[in-house]
Amino acid sequence: MLAVFTATAQEYPFVSWSGQRGVPRDIITDIVQDHRGFIWVATAEHGVLRLDGKEIARPDDATRSLPQSVFALATDGSNHLFVGGNRGVTVIRLGSTGSDSVASEWNAILKDIRSPVRSLNARPGKDLYIETSEGCYRLRFRDSTLTSTTPQKAPHAFLASMLPGYEIRDMARDCRGRYWVATDRGLLLKDDEGSALFGPPQGLHVKDVRSVFVDREANIWIGSSSGLQMHTPGRVTNFTDGVSLPDGIGAVHCLLETGDRGILLGTAAGGIIRILDGVIAQYLRKDGLPSNTVNCLLQLPTGDVLVGTDSGMAILHETGLVETPPELRMPGTRVTAMLASSDQKFWIGSDAGLLQWNGETMRVFNRLDGLPSARITALHEGPFGKVWVGTRSGLAQVLSTRTADVQVLPELRGRHIRDIHFDTKDRLWVATATAGLFVRGKKDMLRLTERDGLASNAVSFIAEDNYGGLYFGGNRGISVLPRGNVQYLMQVDSSISAWRRIPFAQLPFLRATAMHTLSTGQGFAATEFPPGAAIRDHAGRMWFGSIRGVSSYNPPQPLGMGRWVPPICRDVKKPSRDRSHPSILLREVCINDTCTDARKGVELGKGDHVLRMRVLLPSFRNPGQVSFLYRLQGMEYTWHRSDDGRILYTGLQPGSYMLAVQADIGEGVWTRRRELLEVTVTTPLYESPWFWSALLLILFVLSTLLLRARYQRRLRQEQQILMELQTRLQNN
Repeated sequence: MLAVFTATAQEYPFVSWSGQRGVPRDIITDIVQDHRGFIWVATAEHGVLRLDGKEIARPDDATRSLPQSVFALATDGSNHLFVGGNRGVTVIRLGSTGSDSVASEWNAILKDIRSPVRSLNARPGKDLYIETSEGCYRLRFRDSTLTSTTPQKAPHAFLASMLPGYEIRDMARDCRGRYWVATDRGLLLKDDEGSALFGPPQGLHVKDVRSVFVDREANIWIGSSSGLQMHTPGRVTNFTDGVSLPDGIGAVHCLLETGDRGILLGTAAGGIIRILDGVIAQYLRKDGLPSNTVNCLLQLPTGDVLVGTDSGMAILHETGLVETPPELRMPGTRVTAMLASSDQKFWIGSDAGLLQWNGETMRVFNRLDGLPSARITALHEGPFGKVWVGTRSGLAQVLSTRTADVQVLPELRGRHIRDIHFDTKDRLWVATATAGLFVRGKKDMLRLTERDGLASNAVSFIAEDNYGGLYFGGNRGISVLPRGNVQYLMQVDSSISAWRRIPFAQLPFLRATAMHTLSTGQGFAATEFPPGAAIRDHAGRMWFGSIRGVSSYNPPQPLGMGRWVPPICRDVKKPSRDRSHPSILLREVCINDTCTDARKGVELGKGDHVLRMRVLLPSFRNPGQVSFLYRLQGMEYTWHRSDDGRILYTGLQPGSYMLAVQADIGEGVWTRRRELLEVTVTTPLYESPWFWSALLLILFVLSTLLLRARYQRRLRQEQQILMELQTRLQNN
């Protein structure tokens, strides 16, 4: 017997596809994914729906014969989808371009099955087991034979003895070998360490879960009696105010990972929150804090934590708050930032100036010492042990503590500084309250704003992950700059030799697409993030404090660092399923106003002035955010962007070209470049070089013949004159 625990320590975001996203609020009976990447959803009253991440498509006109009540779905692993309804099985042929039609030959074989279908169990490339209310059948794919057989055990039958009292309806296995089980009490997650049960408190619509499926991107699809939901495990985990965290704590101002792998949260009204092994602990003013508003946290060499609040400082031990030395209490002082420098000195920022404590004495820096303002907002130690100080009126660098030598950066004078960061290349990044982001390169200070891809000009924090990606928090989400895209933003002119490989005309496009945004669409609980509330833990997960609590995020592996796999599957040596990228499909090709089948290429002739194409990528990690880069190789070097997959070319010059497409599936992850279509533009006969060559040859031959004829005629005339002359001489 298996012990089941309700998952309440943290919240797992379940994204709803019913309602505004287009899936009806109906009973979801089954979910499958075909070889192209489309998700097919069976409903009790609305038939079959096809999802591609942007649109919810009904079956094409050729598949209108599908039943409205569908109970089971299955694929043969290649080109066919089997739909089980209340009157047997209908088969759909899956086209390579995304178009679908009725498979008449398969339907003729299955026409004798007329009873309601209970389940379909396919073994790709081998056979399909069909269980109906009147019997069971086996369809062999190789020889297309249908025979009666005995009932087969359900794949999840082995769980019945382990979960007494649960009605097990469906099961799916993810890349880590964990089982996701649909039951009448909710969604059950089972692994080697135990089991957890998810229900309405964790974000599900209802407990009545009917189906579950794991797609190629490791997303978990959950069908219930009230609609369809999706969960991306391992990406975002939320701890929100009033749900998994105590009620009324307000925004999270600061974060700190302690030596025991716990996470400390400094909050606006709830004191300190400790998250350790799923256990939540809280420390308030009644426990010894000077104030319930905590602004900053600092780990001491002893393992204790120094706490800065609106009314002074305190020290937190692993067992609770302990007595604070008198010189550190600072009652009534609003402590806003703290730093332990490499020379074993402590720096404390407050609204009254900057304090330096060496363990025995305290020294104060203020405007008289050269600081732009006495209101300190951020502290950071840069290269060579220099301390950088952010204030309400600019950024300064403490060059020497002995002589109180403070240098102010003139480019940031008057700016409200919120955070300071040096990346792995020792570049200085500065977040401001209203002016966006500043980064200092080798020469000048560069300013980045919403025009450069920032979600907001109000930047609250800067953080860096294990891959070198940078995160900029704000009030409209988190802007992410992958490591490989930093160079695009740092380029300001075409004179730098290192940039000769990149066309300067392409830089505006590269700058505009360098960043992407994380928000509620990726599962975050909020879109507004307070200043300074971001850390990276020992496992590489990013933690972000927000106005609703805290969220942990597992960054995806960026482009150029090996084959991309979902983060949840990254450390699995032998994943149970293939987790490669979905394929880009060429959905439509039209010449002028006529659409054609272009699987073997397309040829444009005289009068064909417009070439329209549409590409599609079924992807669900970031619904609605897939975009494409494309170009015609052989004609251009510049990449173009399409957010809806539509591609248009006019006035193509004669020649042979190849359409190359690459897709962005969100979070800075790109698919491999794929060559989709060969385009040939034929040359009119009168413009062909062969035509002019032949014409010149004909003219040459004609002129030669004409000259020869004239020569021969003249020769004959001369001969005739000579003969006449000879005749006259003889007669005389």
